[in-house]
Amino acid sequence: MNASEFLNATLILVLASIIYAILLAVPYFPGIEVGLAVMIIFGVKGVIFAYVATVVGLFIAFLFGGGIKGNRLLNNKLSNIIVSETTHKLSNYSPIFALIILLNMPGNIVLGGGGGIAMSYGYYKKLSPLTFLFSLIIATSPIPLLIGVLGLQFPL
Repeated sequence: MNASEFLNATLILVLASIIYAILLAVPYFPGIEVGLAVMIIFGVKGVIFAYVATVVGLFIAFLFGGGIKGNRLLNNKLSNIIVSETTHKLSNYSPIFALIILLNMPGNIVLGGGGGIAMSYGYYKKLSPLTFLFSLIIATSPIPLLIGVLGLQFPL
């Protein structure tokens, strides 16, 4: 691969990661499928970029959820659509543990997917932004670790 091809492939990976991060912040978006596609297509570099994009996208959703609460217009229009009361109730006991479970459980799309769960955490101010970020880093690490570090392969 020459320098031009490498630059083009890297640019495509960066753009795909940015688009993925933005889409992941949207509630009910099936993020794991897109993240896995980026990881499979781009290999180890894709794992790193998809992981960072996942953390960034979900953190953006968390911050947006916190912003909804303070904005009367957004609060009235959006909170009933994107903020999950179920997530709020589940995270009352141990917010960090609940976040890890909610983000990794199959079918979390019912609760709004990763974006909706992150927005709910921001909306209800379950965790401080820094605690949420560190919890998010832990919660989203299992798949990238399995693929990147352990070399898990997907049969195509």
